[in-house]
Amino acid sequence: MGRDATGVRGMRLDDDVHLVSLVVPEAGETILTATENGYGKRTEVEEFPLHRRGGQGVKAIQTSARNGGLIAAVAVRESDHLMLISDQGTLVRTEVAGINLLSRNTQGVTLIRIGEGEHLISVARVVDDDDPAEPEQGPPPATAAGTTPVGDAAATPGENGEGADDASPAEPDD
Repeated sequence: MGRDATGVRGMRLDDDVHLVSLVVPEAGETILTATENGYGKRTEVEEFPLHRRGGQGVKAIQTSARNGGLIAAVAVRESDHLMLISDQGTLVRTEVAGINLLSRNTQGVTLIRIGEGEHLISVARVVDDDDPAEPEQGPPPATAAGTTPVGDAAATPGENGEGADDASPAEPDD
């Protein structure tokens, strides 16, 4: 495909519908859905049927006057936590294990109690540091001051004659 290519249609959406999330779940994860009025649930990945390109998808959670619209879909593990964030600045951290596992086309349970005129606007997954299923990710490799990593190796002072005095070990004073 050339630079002017438009790609392929992944999903066919009606005019009044918009995409909320793209989730690529891994083994052992469930899909958490949350609505603007603070309701949500977890659903097994197997409950979502596989479709080809250009399909319209399936209902993940019932939207109603009680629930409001869908605002988030996140892949989660039982050991994770969630940060629920409202448009009035309310933040609540909760355990994923405490959220019911329900079928796909249901209304869900209360995730966060929000005030009149307040709406849930974001859900963030907080990964447990002790979860063995999560890959170990340490800090990025350290580089010497003023250098830039190039390819797989980092340039260090002293290469190409630059900063050689800074890179030499200190001589002990006698």
